[in-house]
Amino acid sequence: MQVIRVRDRKLVPTLKRVIGSGEIAAIPTDTVYGLIGKAEREVMERIARLKAKVDYRFAILLPSKGAVQRFTRIESKTEKRAVEGLLPGKVTLLLRSKKEFDFAFSGRIGVRVPKLDWLLEFLKDLDYPIIATSANRHEELPLRNWSEIRSVFPEIDLIVDGDGISGRPSTVIDLTTYPPVIKRLGVESIFTIDKVLKRKVRIDPDVYFSILIVCTGNSCRSPMAVGILRRLLRGYPVFVYSAGTAADLGLPATENALRILREEGIDISGHQSQPLSPELIERSDLVLVMQYRHRDRVLELLPEAVTKTFLLRRKGEVFDPIGGDLDVYRRCLELMRPGLKRVALEIKRRYPL
Repeated sequence: MQVIRVRDRKLVPTLKRVIGSGEIAAIPTDTVYGLIGKAEREVMERIARLKAKVDYRFAILLPSKGAVQRFTRIESKTEKRAVEGLLPGKVTLLLRSKKEFDFAFSGRIGVRVPKLDWLLEFLKDLDYPIIATSANRHEELPLRNWSEIRSVFPEIDLIVDGDGISGRPSTVIDLTTYPPVIKRLGVESIFTIDKVLKRKVRIDPDVYFSILIVCTGNSCRSPMAVGILRRLLRGYPVFVYSAGTAADLGLPATENALRILREEGIDISGHQSQPLSPELIERSDLVLVMQYRHRDRVLELLPEAVTKTFLLRRKGEVFDPIGGDLDVYRRCLELMRPGLKRVALEIKRRYPL
């Protein structure tokens, strides 16, 4: 096994030699590490065995938007908007294939156009397509660095040691259905996709949606909001969790927060506070904050979260009830309730249940 740094001047020729000879490489992409190889039956079968995957249909990496048309039939306005507005980027688009390639599935192909200069240089002028899949065992978490990959996949021929790997894979959008359906939630915000496609996309019922609710101490507002929102979304594949911009670790919700939620028939006695972190923000699909300063802190920790971070109240902040009596907590909850109902309705509409 050979390991080469992403800044090595020999990277591109080395990668072309390895892949051109039918071998497999692990490379850093715009999102997670990926396994790549020639789009040939033997290579695809080998990658499938490495991943313990039941099939060998993979996405293909392409050097430009124009190259997408070599393999796909782009017919609708929505498909055109996706290619023009989301590529290159951190998305994989499922489109109709021009013919039944080995790496296509039921007439569909997943296409990805990266932004990395060295990867685009590698991809240009190739006379064969490159298949790609995340570097992990099937249904396990993506691996974050080259040493993990070497340990899990000792059979790989080349590993590119790179920096800046995300904790989430690309967002996968099926554009062969109407309306478009998210098949995997990832780095690219669903709200960015809505904006580009000029419509709200659906979410596959097997895909979980994660909502992070942020306040200050993670002991009053956000635990109450989590309790209400979980009940509103009961039966839907949604994770709801919370954190605080100035929270300690492992503290319970305040007594008044517990009592107010008991009045609603909701038990949050198991709540434990946690401080806000880039990792919590990154793994979320929607971040709801109580005040503008909470939004500022979210974006300070992870600037790219700007497209998925919103105030819970559309026309103002939610005050902190800490130290107040039960009536103060009730007023706080009533300020949050319309926003929580609106969010729950928005999420439910995206799931074709």
